[in-house]
Amino acid sequence: MKLKRKILSVALALSIPFSQGLACTTIALNGPDKHVVSGRTMEWGFDWDWKVLYIPKGTIHNLTAPKNLDLPNQSYTSKYSILGTGLAKDGEMLVIDGQNSQGLSLSANYLPGFTTYQDVTKDDKNYASIVESTMFVLSQFSTVQEAKEALAKYKVWADKSTMVDGVMPEVHFMITDKSGKGVVVEYIKGQVKFHDVDANVKVMTNSPTYDWHLTNLRNYLNLSNHTIQKMKIADDPEQTHSESMQNINGLGQGNGFLGLPGDYSPPSRFVKTAVIGYYANQDGPKNESTVSRIKHILNNVDIPKGAVAEKFDGKTMFDHTAYTVIKDQTDNKLYITAYDHPNTPAEIDLNKLDAENKKGFDVNISDLPFPNNDITSKL
Repeated sequence: MKLKRKILSVALALSIPFSQGLACTTIALNGPDKHVVSGRTMEWGFDWDWKVLYIPKGTIHNLTAPKNLDLPNQSYTSKYSILGTGLAKDGEMLVIDGQNSQGLSLSANYLPGFTTYQDVTKDDKNYASIVESTMFVLSQFSTVQEAKEALAKYKVWADKSTMVDGVMPEVHFMITDKSGKGVVVEYIKGQVKFHDVDANVKVMTNSPTYDWHLTNLRNYLNLSNHTIQKMKIADDPEQTHSESMQNINGLGQGNGFLGLPGDYSPPSRFVKTAVIGYYANQDGPKNESTVSRIKHILNNVDIPKGAVAEKFDGKTMFDHTAYTVIKDQTDNKLYITAYDHPNTPAEIDLNKLDAENKKGFDVNISDLPFPNNDITSKL
């Protein structure tokens, strides 16, 4: 199955005028229930036909070099099946987010203004366009270490053939495996950069680069999940006897997070998700499902239509959370909600798809048979 370069390019091209055009947030947790689960929101300003994709093992793919180099296409057969989300046209699929049958997960998030891919030369033997790389990683590797070793050897490129209206598909990846290891992969100044992320909470948003976001977190070390109940102040600093002291009581729970960013910019979403994710995973109930935990965390960055608006070609476009996907990498299950079905996730079991020898498919997320929660007739 060939990967058509322009599928991703068209989508990313149209997102460029929006500061939050692809305002995606990714998180992965090593949960107390011993499950490794990753999830992401897909933010978008247009109503695209986002798909659920299934690519069975044994599918044939191609890796290509820039056409001007006249290097041969490299054909390979996928070792593992893939269940994910992305775009599809005429039977050709692009995985933007997915997991494979070995529990390896990949999420691609937009990184505009900082991404510069690698230069392929006539002497290179290993190469892949940026829009071919996601399928390659998920179909061939079972661990983060394997993916890192391969990406270190491959030149990942983009040129005018992967552009629409002069716009480059600029993305970075978070890759995690079922052991709990993780890595963020970025292409900066023509070099591949690996950021190992082996903490129990892993977060990625958008620009700037991942290392910048880690440094920025240092500005929020004061945040805590403990509420300050009360404090005392003196009417006169020179007086210390009890009559001069006043009790100032708190107004409610949660003031330990005073100063937590609330806007939808990438730095603010990174901080918010990292802080909430840390305390939820560390101090939350040990018997809570990690799938449920991630769903609650990602609810904090969900964007309703109208909250983020920009003008494009004379029209007002609303960035919004088109869908949210959560991947249980331990059990190989995918849970997905759409904008119009935010509270009724559809569940898809990759193990069952493989066991039933399902053929590859792409289905519009909006057409999924989301659960019907009307129980009126049962009461």
